[in-house]
Formats: sequence, structure tokens, C-alpha cells
Amino acid sequence: MDWVFSFSKQCLLAVAVASSLVGCAAMERGPATHNERTRIVELTPHADLVYPRPVAQRAANLSPSGKTGVKITHVSLDTDQAELSVTEQATRRFADISRDYQHFYTESDLRFAAMGLALGATFAHTDVDEDFRNWWQDDVRSNAWGDFSNFAKPLGDGHISVAIMGAAMVGGAWADETRLGRVANTWGNRSLRAVAVGAPPLLLLQVATGAGRPGESSAESDWRPFQDGNGVSGHAFMGAVPFIVAAQMTDNPLLSGLWYTGSLMTGISRINDDDHYLSQVVLGWWLAKMACDAVDKTEGRKDKPSKIVPLLGAGGTVGMGIELRR
Repeated sequence: MDWVFSFSKQCLLAVAVASSLVGCAAMERGPATHNERTRIVELTPHADLVYPRPVAQRAANLSPSGKTGVKITHVSLDTDQAELSVTEQATRRFADISRDYQHFYTESDLRFAAMGLALGATFAHTDVDEDFRNWWQDDVRSNAWGDFSNFAKPLGDGHISVAIMGAAMVGGAWADETRLGRVANTWGNRSLRAVAVGAPPLLLLQVATGAGRPGESSAESDWRPFQDGNGVSGHAFMGAVPFIVAAQMTDNPLLSGLWYTGSLMTGISRINDDDHYLSQVVLGWWLAKMACDAVDKTEGRKDKPSKIVPLLGAGGTVGMGIELRR
């Protein structure tokens, strides 16, 4: 059955993500972080430091006399703790993922998931999906949109996106003395964790909803549990995660908006190629947003003044809106 093959591919993707997290943890260079470097330059004058070698070496570079008001008179190098072991690095990573899962399954996030499922079910079991499909294929699709899809669709291929995330995490760890390196490491780390958190419910919903692709059956996009495995777009999920993570890492509203717009590209390509219905793309993006929010909370995010909410209008119309809070 096609859905069994699709499910198997997604399981392999989940294994790849887990392997990438362990591998990336093993290759990180040591415990020095921005917060540790900040604490170093805030020490009182003439402080004796006992730090692992990477931190101690950077302390001497970061704290020149006359600029920070800190004079380091003695540095003791503890070479036994110079770098965290592979096991300790992996433990740290999976501790973060454990907290990600806790945040993903909080009551408020489950309510958000229920709203997304309600929105998807509304699209799937009314004429919205089929009408939107017909409108797009008849009135919107063009050669230009085809070129757009050729660019955007690979961003949602798991083997490509996971490789990019892992490379950013590892490369950023080796260049963590630069701002670009730290940003790349954080982005790769958070993106991989979001995929790890969102992949299991994605796999479940793909088969639990049991919907098929456009044109596959007379049931169209109706949910038929365990009859198919395309009820949620995996490409929309994978293609949205890296952009949403980037949006959540900036406080600039303009940049954040641009990244959120980018998170829609792969999903749009699936609609344009007639490979998924609107409801399936919406659910894939919705899961990506939930997974990224969970990781963002683990990283210490405070409640933001805006959030995305579903809208139900007169005459049965549905949509999404942005709620602003003051």
C-alpha cells in the first residue's frame, strides 16, 4: 500500500534526525557559550579563574585591561574538563528535546492543535478543498508558478533540509567565536529539534486522517482513517520549520514577517503541483508552527504580543488571522 511506503520513508527521516542530533552533539567543540563569556567579563578585578581550556583561553582575549575594567591575574586550566564528552553532549541535547516535548503537549498547545485540526477538517469535508484546487489549477497555475515550485519544493525534501540543518549546527559549532557561527549553530540546533518534536504527530496524522492526494480517489480530500497516508503534507512541514525558526530568532518585525512568508513557499508549491489539497498543506504548516513554538519556549521565549488564530465567519467561511495583545 502506498501509505505504508510513505510511512516507512517518514520513519527513516525520523531516524535520520535523531542520528543527526547525536552526531552533531558529538562534534561540538566545548562548553563555552555566549552566557559564559559574558560572565567572564563581569568578574571582579584580580579574580582567579578556574575554567575549561576553551573558555579560559577566550577569557584572556575577551577581557583586555582598560576596556572591560577586568584584570585577569591568574588562569588555572582544568584540562580534564576541557571538553564535554560525547555522552554529556548527547545528554544535553536530549534533555532539551525532552523539554521541547513537554512544551509541545501543554494544554494551551493542545488547544492550538485542536483548532488546526478543526480548520483542516472543515476544509477537507466541505467544498473548500476542491473549490480552491480548481481555482488554483484553472486560474493561477502558470509557467512562472512552475518555476517557483521547482525552487521551493526541494526545501521540503527531508534528506535535503535535515542535511542543511545538521551542517549549520556542526559548522556553526566550529565557528562559534563569530556571530555568524553562533547564529548558524543555534538555527540548526533548533530546527533539528523542531523536526524531532513534530515528526511523530505528523506521521500519526498522515495515516490517521487517511486522506489521499488530489485525483487519487472519489473521496477527494475527505478523511478516511488508515485508508491512505497523505492527510498531512510532509513537505509543507519540513519546508516551514527552518523559516519559522529563523523568524522566532529575530526581534525585527520586518525580518520576522519575511521569514514567516518564506515558510509558506513549499506548501504553495505542493498546491501548485497538485500534489496536496489546501487542508493538507495547512495541517503540515500548523504542525511546524507548533513544533517551533515548543522549541522556542524551551529556549526561554516569553509570550509574544501576537499569535495566529483560526477564524470562523458568517456563512461558514473559514480562515486564519493574527491576534494582537497589549
